[in-house]
Amino acid sequence: MAFVLQETLMHITNLDFDSKLVSLESEWRQAYESGLAARAEIEALTAAEKRDEMAVARAQLLLERTEAAKSRIMARIDRLEDSIIRRR
Repeated sequence: MAFVLQETLMHITNLDFDSKLVSLESEWRQAYESGLAARAEIEALTAAEKRDEMAVARAQLLLERTEAAKSRIMARIDRLEDSIIRRR
């Protein structure tokens, strides 16, 4: 009986882990795509004949923020994976 309860708890824990991981991966993917868009915008702005320095600065700030967000999300993924490894 205890084994069945332990297996059930492991299954619930794995489902919770999977759900959190999928959510974090989705957040990371959104940040990644935002970074790609910011890079493309920077490239287009710097290639323009009449360069708008403020627009370039805004795009660079957006890129920095998305890179920071990706790092924070990856750290959360690492902590989640570490917590599941410690439980096993």
